[in-house]
Amino acid sequence: MIGCFGVAPAMDQAISTATSGPYGGNMDYRGFGARVSIMFPYPHLAGCFSRDVHAAQGDGEIVGTGIETAAEVQLRCRL
Repeated sequence: MIGCFGVAPAMDQAISTATSGPYGGNMDYRGFGARVSIMFPYPHLAGCFSRDVHAAQGDGEIVGTGIETAAEVQLRCRL
């Protein structure tokens, strides 16, 4: 599963990826997998996807980590 992904937040804010919000961020929900769609508001043309990928994890990083791994991720973005 992809743990952290999203788009650049509005108003050129600098926000830690440890939090999540309408821009995405540290989502850590194991339901994100193949053929899942998610929508973010897109205030300007900047974005970042796939910061960390987890091999296994429950819902949320209760102790601050999942089982981190490497992976190839395919995304389809539509504006």
